[in-house]
Amino acid sequence: MKQMLFNALIIDDDPAFKKLLEKRLSAFIEGLVVTSLDSLTQARTFLKEIKNLVFDLVIIDEHLPDGTGHDFISEGWFQEMAVLAVSSDEAPELPGSFVQ
Repeated sequence: MKQMLFNALIIDDDPAFKKLLEKRLSAFIEGLVVTSLDSLTQARTFLKEIKNLVFDLVIIDEHLPDGTGHDFISEGWFQEMAVLAVSSDEAPELPGSFVQ
């Protein structure tokens, strides 16, 4: 029987956090394939090139070197995809600002 792939996209500039995420996700998701990017510039370039690839899960940091995850999500790149926005920022207004 062919194993189904689970495609995850992580956009975060913290290598240790990305490694931890991948390790934790792979512990309970069989067939995990992770695409990892460090910036919004990289993400835009990648997403323009692949066009039709749908991710089962997108994890994006709010504070990236070249912009915010919130603004990037608002650009419409992840329609019909599960998106988890993360941040180490303790600002109480952040979690509610991602709800659409």
